[in-house]
Amino acid sequence: MSIGLSLSDSQRRMIQSMKRKTRSRVEAMRCRIILLLDDGEAVSRLSAMVDCVRSTVYTTLYRFEDGAWTDCWINAGILGRVR
Repeated sequence: MSIGLSLSDSQRRMIQSMKRKTRSRVEAMRCRIILLLDDGEAVSRLSAMVDCVRSTVYTTLYRFEDGAWTDCWINAGILGRVR
């Protein structure tokens, strides 16, 4: 099943930047999940590509849509200072 996630260009650049800057493998995996969902990958195929269970894909998506995920990045300083 494919999920219709559509990132703006700025969101995509931000997530790509987060993926490059993080030292955490888990956070890099979450970034990759969001980017692959935006590319139109099916959840089952994506979970195999990233080597995680499908529930991880759905949880990552739900957290991203709620905005809590990016707030954590801002608070951790990965996205830079909050101005």
